Amino acid sequence: MTHTIHHKILLSVIITLLCCFFDGAIHIGAMAEKKSERSEEKEMIIAVVAKRGKQKSIDKWQPTADYLTAHIPGYRFTVAPYTWAEIREVVSKGTADFVLTNPGMYVEFEALHDVRRIATLKNVRLGRPYTSFGVVLFCRADRTDIQNPEDIKGKRLAAVNETAWGGWQVGWRQLLELGIDPYKDLDELTFAGSHDNVVYAVRDGTTDVGNVRTDTIERMASESKIKMADFKPIYINREYGDEFPFWLSTKLYPEWPFATATHTPMELNEKVAIALMSITSDSVAARSGLYEGWTVPSNYQPVHETLRMLKVTPYERYGEITMKAVLLKYWKELILINLIALGMAVAAFYFRRLNLRLLKTQNELQLASSDLQEKNRELEQTLEQVKQMQDQIVMQEKMASLGALTAGIAHEIKNPLNFVINFSELTGDLVNDLKEELEDVKDALSQETRDYIFEILADMFTNAGKINEHGKRADGIVRNMLDHSRGQSGKSQTLDVNKFIDEYVQLGYHGMRGSDADFNVDIQTDYDPDAASFEVFPQDLSRVILNIVNNACYAVREKEQQSGDSYTPTLIVSTKKINASIEIRIRDNGTGMPQEVKEKIFNPFFTTKPTGSGTGLGLSMSYDTVVQVHKGAFEVESVHGEYTEFTIVVPDAISS
Repeated sequence: MTHTIHHKILLSVIITLLCCFFDGAIHIGAMAEKKSERSEEKEMIIAVVAKRGKQKSIDKWQPTADYLTAHIPGYRFTVAPYTWAEIREVVSKGTADFVLTNPGMYVEFEALHDVRRIATLKNVRLGRPYTSFGVVLFCRADRTDIQNPEDIKGKRLAAVNETAWGGWQVGWRQLLELGIDPYKDLDELTFAGSHDNVVYAVRDGTTDVGNVRTDTIERMASESKIKMADFKPIYINREYGDEFPFWLSTKLYPEWPFATATHTPMELNEKVAIALMSITSDSVAARSGLYEGWTVPSNYQPVHETLRMLKVTPYERYGEITMKAVLLKYWKELILINLIALGMAVAAFYFRRLNLRLLKTQNELQLASSDLQEKNRELEQTLEQVKQMQDQIVMQEKMASLGALTAGIAHEIKNPLNFVINFSELTGDLVNDLKEELEDVKDALSQETRDYIFEILADMFTNAGKINEHGKRADGIVRNMLDHSRGQSGKSQTLDVNKFIDEYVQLGYHGMRGSDADFNVDIQTDYDPDAASFEVFPQDLSRVILNIVNNACYAVREKEQQSGDSYTPTLIVSTKKINASIEIRIRDNGTGMPQEVKEKIFNPFFTTKPTGSGTGLGLSMSYDTVVQVHKGAFEVESVHGEYTEFTIVVPDAISS
């Protein structure tokens, strides 16, 4: 009996050990599989400027990186914080895949390293989201000797960092506009390293005036670090009214952008943009980052304008052409040419791996029903963003169809035009032949009859010449329509820029007359003779000129309908050669634009025209063509109800 009991106990122990062994093997296998999957993920580095310390930057932004990792299979996103100097080196070497920094530094990276924005931050301040910010100039409330901006002269001023956007450069521009040169008119200019340090310096009396980004003082007061009653703003900008509740001394500029490096795949950029815009305000990422979410990229042209005005990086030599700049441009293009073949091979390999991952993901989704339900809820949140992208694709297809239609119409017109030109020349030849025949029989006719016949023949010859002349002119316009319909950059050509621009101004004007026969406009020109021979890309430049002239004609026609006979629609077109660039100005006396419209006109798909009258893509594409493709400048000035003037600066194609 005892022997049997021992057997049973021994058998029980053996079974227990086997179960433990198999459970451990299964657990180890599961861990190995999970580790294998993680090892297949590609790490993507998000470089962040650590304005308040590296650990604080990680605490603030790593949850956002974790959100991207969770929503984009096959990638692991990691935040890497850097100082001002370190992040410049990292971006220049291309070791970061994405960049999160202030607008001024982003514009620097955009100009020098082709970094591109994909989303703009909706920053939460005092419980509300904002997509823009500015700077406040302030002092202690008990400083009776500082009442207005003029009193800043001869005083001490503290800012964050000499290259900081909100920490100095925005305030610097405002001081210049107020008639104060901080590098000449101040007794002392110091940089404290952080916004909080600037506020403490003003509070403790170690400096007289402080320069910090908006909401800094309000934030520090809410954190009980300071009392707002101890400070006062020196200058208040009331342009934005109650829409912006913080102390503000400057204009508002767009918030921090989430940007991508040139080597980051476009498909991944799209996924990251969609994922960012799907972040909700109650998520861990938003709460840690102190933001409500992300929105479509803002217009950073005002930032470009400020840096150009200050002549700081990347515009420290704006308007100058140096040998170093020329070599730098050629060096980048040579590197680009060498990388194209490698990029195509990498892209093909990447797409193959992406397809395999997609198939694997689909199989996993079919097996994991509970996970599928969660994915469905997330897809509902991003459905609107996907729909917007689809609408953009449809619009691009429509524009492509329009180009094909234009080419077809031009071809159809060209055939009868050839007949008109050829038969006009033949008519002239027949008139000359008829004159020769009449010479042989003129003695049989009376003097009065001969004079009448020869007068008719002279009129016929003149009319045939005019038909031939205008037929050839129409043929030239058709050729330009065919070139324009191809929709891509052609080869550069040396041509008479003045004649070229005048032709496309006339083409735009007559295009408007084609839809409104009663429309007229007084076109005034001032062409620089030195611009007669210049190397440009005709196809690109023609599209830009047509877009601006079409908008100008639309604006003056709208104003004419509002003003009546007392108003004369006018276009003023001028050219000027500046060093190795051509400056083109097109000004109309139409309806003009309010400030809020002017700030958005370069955004894709933004238009103030009624539905069906415009796509909102003309000025956006023109801006990209001039600024991004040809490294030129594209600016606009406008007064609502008075005028709009576009200024285009195009560098010589040989030196670009």
